[in-house]
Amino acid sequence: GWGPNSAASSRVIPNVPNTPARPSLKFRAPQELSASWVAPGNNGATITNYVVEYTTDSSFGSGVTSKSTGTTTSLSITGLAMDKTWYVRVYATNSQGNSGKSASTSYAIPTKPGAPGTPTLTISPPTTLSVSWTAPSNNGGAAVTEYTVEWATNSSFTSSVKKDVTTLST
Repeated sequence: GWGPNSAASSRVIPNVPNTPARPSLKFRAPQELSASWVAPGNNGATITNYVVEYTTDSSFGSGVTSKSTGTTTSLSITGLAMDKTWYVRVYATNSQGNSGKSASTSYAIPTKPGAPGTPTLTISPPTTLSVSWTAPSNNGGAAVTEYTVEWATNSSFTSSVKKDVTTLST
């Protein structure tokens, strides 16, 4: 005879992961960027690896470096040339293959700032000397965060050189 109908069942057929969204980039230190991204949908098969690609060629036609991150959704990219624009993209891998490559994100790594303006000295007797200067006209692509002031007892700065670091806060 006939019994009651059984419950319907469905099976997800695994596929390659969705393409990740473009990565976020943060400037960490000279020659270093931090890249992070949101894990895309895995389409029924666990993501086992991410690959980050980076280059100074916006078309990714040459000079591409690839780094695997395992299942981690971030990477510290070090050893980057300063005064260059870097392009970064990512793709995911699961048992079914590779996702598409994300859109790239770019970041211009700053270079050293230019020299500040000539210092102006103001004497406040009996023992205080105030020093002021103008910020460099070229900041190198990033905010100036610190100045080093040097002073000496002779104009050639060959003896008795003293230093003081002035840190700016925002």
